[in-house]
Amino acid sequence: MSEAVSIRDIVADLRQRLVSLPKIDTRNGGDIMDQHRAHRAAAEELGRYLSETYGARISLRPENNRITMHRITSTSTAGLHGGIY
Repeated sequence: MSEAVSIRDIVADLRQRLVSLPKIDTRNGGDIMDQHRAHRAAAEELGRYLSETYGARISLRPENNRITMHRITSTSTAGLHGGIY
């Protein structure tokens, strides 16, 4: 399989997993902090999956979070979920 096809497959897999992350929605009447915790935990699980499956490198620090896959790096000060998006 060529690298281009492989990256397309990875992007498709990542998109599908991002869509399935728990939503944060204040209109549904649920506890907003519970929703944030569930979303954050699911994003961290996704990070573990990306590390184990695709060799993603993840750095969690108080000042920023970083994820690198296939020489593409994303950072976020809002948590790992911000870097994944």
